Amino acid sequence: MLDITLQNSIVEAGKPVFGQVSLQPNQSSAQSVTIKLNLHTKGQGSKDKQTVVTLELGQLYPGSSLSFQCDIPYEGPISFHGKLFQLTWEITAEIKAGLFGGKSQTAPIRVVPRNRIVKLQP
Repeated sequence: MLDITLQNSIVEAGKPVFGQVSLQPNQSSAQSVTIKLNLHTKGQGSKDKQTVVTLELGQLYPGSSLSFQCDIPYEGPISFHGKLFQLTWEITAEIKAGLFGGKSQTAPIRVVPRNRIVKLQP
């Protein structure tokens, strides 16, 4: 199984998303790993998907992981969930393994306006 672990799933526009993609020990090696930062829009009757960033990470071996960083565009747009319109972001990891194609896994992220993340002190 392919897994994505995000260090930060709530991200300010213009800031990076950090994560790792890992392959469980009982899986076959991946010849290549591609990370995509995707933007989805959905309105009444229409859907759209745009790949904003694509990273090629190389080989991934069973039981190991690869780190990645994707920068959210400075201009966003920010995530939005309304009744008539939705704008969502996700990280997708795709692997190519052997002759039989590959696998993919996605992890949602939320993009917020700059300077809006409040860090609470312990």
